[in-house]
Amino acid sequence: MEKIEIKVFKEINDHLLDILEHLENGIFDKPYSREKLKREASVKNNLLILIAFDGSEKPCAYKAGFEISARIFYSWIGGVLPQYRGKGIAKALIEKQHSLIPSMGHKYVRTFTENKYRDMLILNLKSGFDIIGVYKTEHDEKQTIMLEKTLG
Repeated sequence: MEKIEIKVFKEINDHLLDILEHLENGIFDKPYSREKLKREASVKNNLLILIAFDGSEKPCAYKAGFEISARIFYSWIGGVLPQYRGKGIAKALIEKQHSLIPSMGHKYVRTFTENKYRDMLILNLKSGFDIIGVYKTEHDEKQTIMLEKTLG
């Protein structure tokens, strides 16, 4: 893995929104808008956003989550820009996130993924997550996979 620095953010601001918007647009076919990111992040408890920067200080990946209960932290969204994939950055972000969550008082981390994101599913399983549910809504073609990991 090339030199990567992971920075930790606990509240949303315009500079962070600029970075997240840039990453969302570079990672996803249907990225969240700046407005949705701001709206969602501004009302969450114990927000935790990790941004990975490459050796030239360019943001290349991120992982964001928040508290959903006193014991459960939700790993919400994240991803790695295509040109940085396969270098261990997503794994480094997961490890960093999981090292910080227990100090926030949470015993479990939960996440959701879709079957089409197989690399993410495999990484989650290799990182100690268990599949605790699969569901498909009536109006949706995709299957959503719920995963959870006990920390500490």
